[in-house]
Amino acid sequence: MQFEPSRAQQILGYGAGFLFSWLLATAVLTTVFTFAHKTMHLWKETFAYFFIVILLIIAIGTGIMRALR
Repeated sequence: MQFEPSRAQQILGYGAGFLFSWLLATAVLTTVFTFAHKTMHLWKETFAYFFIVILLIIAIGTGIMRALR
């Protein structure tokens, strides 16, 4: 019987949720962008671009949050 929650499972859940939400946000942003510009044939290239841009935004935000602690 386990009385305390597992910290490893909690960290794994947060990481998996973050990864899923990042991929979902990138896919939605890419789809909206390609529909707006009528460039569905460039979806893969646009996805890679937004994937990198969102990764940079997350890295900068995380760096700023850690610097302000």
